[in-house]
Amino acid sequence: MQWLLQAQDIPQTSEELIQILLANRGIKDAPAFFAPKQPQALTLDDLQISASEAAQAVTTIKAFCTAKKDILIFGDYDADGICATAVLWEALQSLGCVARPFIPQRDKHGYGLTRGVLEEIIAAKKPDLIITVDNGIVAHSAAQFAREQGITLIISDHHQPEVDGDGNSIYPDAEAIFHTTKLCGTTVAWVLARELGAPSIMHSLDLCGLATISDQVPLQDANRAFAAAGVTAIRTSKRVGLQALCTEAGVRQAELDSYSIGFTVAPRINAMGRLTHGMDALRLLCTKNQERARELAQILGETNVQRQDITLDQLEEAVTQVSLQIEESIVIAHSPSFHEGIIGLIAGRLVEKYAKPALVMSVGERYIKGSARSVKGVNITELLRSVREHLLEVGGHPMAGGFSVSHEKLEIFKTAIFTMAKQTIQKELLIPSLELDCALPCSLVTEEVCHAIEKFAPFGSGNHKPVFSFGTVRIVGKQAMGKEQQHLKVMFEPEDFSASPIEGLWWRNGALEKELKIGQLVQCAGYMECSTWKGKRKMQVVVKDMVI
Repeated sequence: MQWLLQAQDIPQTSEELIQILLANRGIKDAPAFFAPKQPQALTLDDLQISASEAAQAVTTIKAFCTAKKDILIFGDYDADGICATAVLWEALQSLGCVARPFIPQRDKHGYGLTRGVLEEIIAAKKPDLIITVDNGIVAHSAAQFAREQGITLIISDHHQPEVDGDGNSIYPDAEAIFHTTKLCGTTVAWVLARELGAPSIMHSLDLCGLATISDQVPLQDANRAFAAAGVTAIRTSKRVGLQALCTEAGVRQAELDSYSIGFTVAPRINAMGRLTHGMDALRLLCTKNQERARELAQILGETNVQRQDITLDQLEEAVTQVSLQIEESIVIAHSPSFHEGIIGLIAGRLVEKYAKPALVMSVGERYIKGSARSVKGVNITELLRSVREHLLEVGGHPMAGGFSVSHEKLEIFKTAIFTMAKQTIQKELLIPSLELDCALPCSLVTEEVCHAIEKFAPFGSGNHKPVFSFGTVRIVGKQAMGKEQQHLKVMFEPEDFSASPIEGLWWRNGALEKELKIGQLVQCAGYMECSTWKGKRKMQVVVKDMVI
């Protein structure tokens, strides 16, 4: 693995390090970064939301509320979509509207607003107004069908719209388009709720934080404002569903951070939409009954364990297929056995393993559903749209996308995307690499510096946790850890003995304990982490790579 230093300067003080970290992240206004605006202070102009479209959306919704018309909130089955549905449903409830939520089922309805799911909704109970959250920006045919059925449609979304031959955005025919790509779906819904004057908005900042982190949007500017306020709100949230979920997951609510939210809490919400139905996750977030919250939290936890098991089993089959594509610039796996709700996770694991964009497809009876994940520098949604003629539908972000293809077009599509990837993706983008902020003297690996770095939190996409090269160090202690000895604890010190020994933890590398020798010189890279254990603060290095 190649190490990529973002900065060549080697800091000698904590202050110099902070300046390097700010420059690496392109942050020119440090005070604004460290003290972001409160979400309620963000203007529509800040968020690049059309003021005229916002006014039209607000006027329409208020008119339907006043007339007690039936409003349906059409969400999505991932954590962002479920949180967005909860935010807007609570907002409309607080305004006295007649509103009901709808979460589509992944295997039954597919993604987003479609004619088929609209027909099912109408057959059950025809709504007067549909408001989409976290979807709808590419639902052109569904929007036209809704209009034909006399249903008013408002779209709130953050995904990329389709474009015409000149690069101009094409929007569905809706009453109003409340849209920006600067936020996640939940925070778009929150801003809509704010514009409506809903009294519930401060209560729902916890869901904004959860969704912003789970959807992996870049944590700068407005997203940082929502993430920072949201993490604070989550830690003190009175939402019984979140409290129950933290208890089930074995995490302390008051100590939640972007990592535990993204890797412990959010996966449990996502698991429902992946394997069963996201409605139970929505019910958990909205319930006020503690006993019901405990029951639902247990269901989410059990479903998440099932999701983990299925992912590991199906990843093995995907790796077998992909291992034959070494010369390609993108890797592709497909199988009838792949669960449609897991393919995105498998694609992400393949990207980690091969350092290449990955497509994973679930082969169904009627059509083939695909999920895509990418590497830095490769806009996977644009790549998929470059072969749009072979696909039934496509949408997503630069780093992740979804698509579907007919059985007849599968091999044609694969050939086309292999070819396009080889022609357009620069080879240097496909080299496994570890991006480092800078080289850091071991003398600066201290609790004081760790606290200074923590001021950059919340960490995530666009604001990664700072990773450093610690130079040549000497191994002075080692120990395999974990139930299966799968992790490695190491003690190391600088080659020139200029600092005290440092404790390091290298996840999933316990097997290297036998290879390392006491006194051996190695190159080490990782990040600092301050944690609290039994009331005591502890600083350690989490090792990301070691050149032995």
